[in-house]
Amino acid sequence: MLTAFRRLAGTWFARGLFILLILSFAVWGIEDVVRNFGRDTAVARVGGERIELTEAQNAARRETQRLLRQLGPTFEANEGFRQAVARQAVEQLIADRALTEEARRLGVASSAEAIRAYTFAIPTFRGVDGRFSQAILQQFMRQNDMTEADFVRLVASDLRRQQLVGAVRAGARAPQAMTRPLLAYTLEQRAAEVVELPLLSAPEIPEATEAQLRRFHENNPERFSSPEYREATLALVSAETLAGGVTVPDAEIEANLDAARTRLAASEKRTLEQVLVNDRAAADAIRTAWAGGADAAAIRQQAEAAGGTLLELGTLDRDGLPLPSLAEAAFAAPEGGVTQPVQSPFGWHVLRVAAIQAAEQKSEADLRAEVRAELAREKAADRAYEEANRLDDAFAGGATVEEAVSRLNLPP
Repeated sequence: MLTAFRRLAGTWFARGLFILLILSFAVWGIEDVVRNFGRDTAVARVGGERIELTEAQNAARRETQRLLRQLGPTFEANEGFRQAVARQAVEQLIADRALTEEARRLGVASSAEAIRAYTFAIPTFRGVDGRFSQAILQQFMRQNDMTEADFVRLVASDLRRQQLVGAVRAGARAPQAMTRPLLAYTLEQRAAEVVELPLLSAPEIPEATEAQLRRFHENNPERFSSPEYREATLALVSAETLAGGVTVPDAEIEANLDAARTRLAASEKRTLEQVLVNDRAAADAIRTAWAGGADAAAIRQQAEAAGGTLLELGTLDRDGLPLPSLAEAAFAAPEGGVTQPVQSPFGWHVLRVAAIQAAEQKSEADLRAEVRAELAREKAADRAYEEANRLDDAFAGGATVEEAVSRLNLPP
C-alpha cells in the first residue's frame, strides 16, 4: 500500500493536485487584496497621488471637532452641516496635494530645523513665561486627534505652502485706482483747534425747579419704580428628584459589574519633568547631572545654556505622551529616575520621574454602589418622562399644581 502511494505521489496528476491546494491557501490568505484588486477606493487623485477615504474621514472629523468647539455646546450638528464640512475637508486635501505636487516639481522642501523653528514661533504654543510649552503642544494634538508625525507633516506642508504662495504674492501689483485712495487714506493728516474749559472756574449750577424735577421723574419712571414680584408653585420632575425612589435589581448590577470594572479602573500615572535640547552631547551631560542629584535650578540653567528648556509636563498616563518611545522610557524608569535621551523631530528629550501614582482598583462595595447609582439615574430619567406626561394629563383635566403633585407623589 505504501509503495502504491509513493508511486502515485510521483505522478504529474498528484503534483497538479498539490499545486492547486497551495494556490487555494494562498488566495485565501490574501482574500482582501484579491477582492479589492482593480477597485479604486480613493475619493480623489491629484497628480497621480491618491486621497484615500480614511484620510478624508479623519480630516472631516478633525474639522468637525474644531468647529463644534468654536460654536459651543448648544450647537447641534445636522446632516447638512456634516456634509458641508466633509466637502470642505476634501477640497482642502486636494489643495494641499496640489501645492505639495507643485513644491515637489519645483524642488521646494522643509528642513527639520525650519519645522522646529516654525513650531517654536507659534504664539499658541507659548506658556505664561512666553516660552514654547511642550505641554500645550501635546494638549493641542490630543484635542485634534493628531500624532506627532501628523503634526510634523502638517507644519512641513504649511511651510511649503507659504513659500509657494509668498512667491506669488511678492510679485503682485494693484492698479492705481486702488492704491491711490489707500495711500491718501493712510497718509491723511488733519489740523484741529481745541478749546479748554477749566472746570474749577465754571459757575455753580443752579438748583432744579419743581417743574424740572417733575418732568425728569415722568421721563424716567423705571429709575423710580420697584420691580414686579410673583409667587409660583413648581412641580420639578427630573432624574435627580426621582432617583431616590428607583429600585435597581441585583441581577442588573451583576450584569453591568464587569464592564464598569474595566471602565472605571484608574491606570498608572507619573509626574514628569522634561528637558528638550537640540544636541545629543548636551542631552547626555544634562542626563548625567540630573541623575547625579542636581536640582531643578541647575538643570534649567544648563538646559537654557544649551538652547533648550526645562518643562513640567504634569501627571500623565501612557496615552498622555505623544510618542511611544517617550512613554516607554518614562514608564520604565523608577521614581526619581532619569531616562536616557530620546530623539524626536523636536530634538532630544530627557525625562525625570518626579512621582508615581500607582493604578487603582475600586473596592467591590464602591464599584457596586457606583453601578447602582448609574443604573438608578438611567431608570429615573425614563420615569421623569413618564411622570411629565402624567402631569400634562392632570393639568389638562383642570388640576392645580398642588393637586397634581399630590396625586403623583412628587415634591412641589
